[in-house]
Amino acid sequence: MNTLEASLLYWWQGTANTEILEKEFGFIINTPETARPVNQLLQAIGASNFPAVSAFIISGQRRNAPEPTT
Repeated sequence: MNTLEASLLYWWQGTANTEILEKEFGFIINTPETARPVNQLLQAIGASNFPAVSAFIISGQRRNAPEPTT
């Protein structure tokens, strides 16, 4: 989860090539079977501990991603 968070942090901030990251990690949001383990981890650990992953799952696209919260 930490590696996924670190990768998606650049997507969330808009400092990486968002198109590449959305294609690379799109399986997390496009397929319920692949999204389930990530969602279960977020619920168990706390979505606020992984804000970039949470934003990616919620929106699926940077332009719709919620702003970071503290």
